[in-house]
Amino acid sequence: MKNILFVTAILAGACNSGSAPPASVAPPVVSSITLGRSMGDLESGVQPTSFPFGDMRDLWVRVKVPDMPHLATMTILLKTPNGAVFDGDSQFYSADPTMNVTQGGMGMDAPVLRAVKIDGGYQLDRALPVGGTALQRTPRADGTWGVEAKLSGMPGTMTASMFVVVN
Repeated sequence: MKNILFVTAILAGACNSGSAPPASVAPPVVSSITLGRSMGDLESGVQPTSFPFGDMRDLWVRVKVPDMPHLATMTILLKTPNGAVFDGDSQFYSADPTMNVTQGGMGMDAPVLRAVKIDGGYQLDRALPVGGTALQRTPRADGTWGVEAKLSGMPGTMTASMFVVVN
């Protein structure tokens, strides 16, 4: 009987020694867009209530996705309050830190921006120029504008809205 208790004690100790609790895995992020007037807005996670295009240099866009192809194109569309596409932007992204350029249109190298790994997915940041562009020069009505983002190789389109103040 003593031998059985001794073996049981050794086995119990072996099972508990050095074993760490299972690592928690972050749930996948929900695909989303966050907008800001600066990188600081994106970092704080708080979207401003209005976007005064007349005073802005850039519109900052952060897209979060649960997964990322090796190389993808992110297309962003800005839509006026009546739903018309006013401007757009496309940019290559990769989570591979060694990928700096890829073959773009007409045989030209195109820069590849970094998709940053975060808990549960990836984030892609983009600054869209506002200052000195048609977004400042063309008269428009104040109102709620739409922002759409699509990542090649990923299903669905992400949407967000922003209240634009024309000054």
